[in-house]
Amino acid sequence: MRMWLVNVEYMCDAHLRQEHNDLHAINRRVQRSESTDDIICEPGALYERHVEVAKEMINRGMSHNSKLKKLKVITSEQMVWGTESLAELLAICPACRERVLNVEGMDTEKSRS
Repeated sequence: MRMWLVNVEYMCDAHLRQEHNDLHAINRRVQRSESTDDIICEPGALYERHVEVAKEMINRGMSHNSKLKKLKVITSEQMVWGTESLAELLAICPACRERVLNVEGMDTEKSRS
């Protein structure tokens, strides 16, 4: 489980859906007062991130019916660094790389050379 905390427009459909599922799973753990130390997340940002992810899912024509209970602000030893998350996501997912190029208006042919 993890929160990528990168621009949601950069994420392929699969990673967007996966982060959405992970947000709910992380939220359940937080509600049960279970540790999140083994998860790459920022529990204090769960609700706001869920709103971002849900809006993007709807923009892409995906169904979204699940609400996330807004929790009190909590802290964690984990911090998610957006630039590191983006680099990791782009290294493992060609579809996400393609979305970044499209969102940023880059020519995909030039970027491959």
